[in-house]
Amino acid sequence: MNAPINARYFPGRFLAALILAAAAIGQSPPSTLTIKDIESYLASAAVVAVEKDVESGRTMPWRVTLDDGRTQARALFKYIDRPTDQPTRHSYRYELAAYALSRLLELEIIPPVVEREIEGMTGSLQWYAENCRSERDRERLREEPPNLPDFLDRLTDVQIFEALVADDCGDKDDTLIHRDTWKVCRVDFSGAFRPAPAIAPSCILQRCSRRLFRHLEMLTLSELTERLQRILHPDEITALFERKQQITGIFQGLIKEKGEAAVLFESKTPEH
Repeated sequence: MNAPINARYFPGRFLAALILAAAAIGQSPPSTLTIKDIESYLASAAVVAVEKDVESGRTMPWRVTLDDGRTQARALFKYIDRPTDQPTRHSYRYELAAYALSRLLELEIIPPVVEREIEGMTGSLQWYAENCRSERDRERLREEPPNLPDFLDRLTDVQIFEALVADDCGDKDDTLIHRDTWKVCRVDFSGAFRPAPAIAPSCILQRCSRRLFRHLEMLTLSELTERLQRILHPDEITALFERKQQITGIFQGLIKEKGEAAVLFESKTPEH
């Protein structure tokens, strides 16, 4: 389901964070690691350990340790596939869809995910976000980023993506902050992609990075269908496109009212 991803979509600092994460629990990975390498590693590295009762969540994910003979790293495996109405609607397919969509938008917020079979179960296998804390814990500990405006801008784009995929906006438990780089990641989309076009009232849409806004403007239904038709149902893709239209319409209205400079900002990568 996941097509190979061009490594240019991920700035060097994000790759550096992934390399540091792997090094923290095993051998040092090669410095030339690319996103394509990470996807290949997730898809093919030997499974050396599976822990089934250590992660919380309604999808009962497994924590998997992988080893390709050079690098040992951890990943999160989800196999639940219940694409039904709430409250039991959860599927690993939505993890794959969220990652594919984020790559289509060139939005750097989701650790790599591939589809894989483990112990006879097919599911999503995602690179484990090591050395991170949740946004909720960051706030509880009152830890401030080195550049607060840029950090808040990154959280803004995360919330726009949450609104786009019909997941919970402002989910502080699934928004992860790297302790060293302050890189922002968003995980757990197993309940996303609801087949309804409505945007949740909790989604606050006031500002957006210029790059994300331009990608949203250019995104077509045919592109979404081509990229996601093997993962999502047609009604889920249609609802996704309708939400995309609503979001771009909201920002177009805000730009007309307030001016582009007040609504769009230049996206930046963490400096630490």
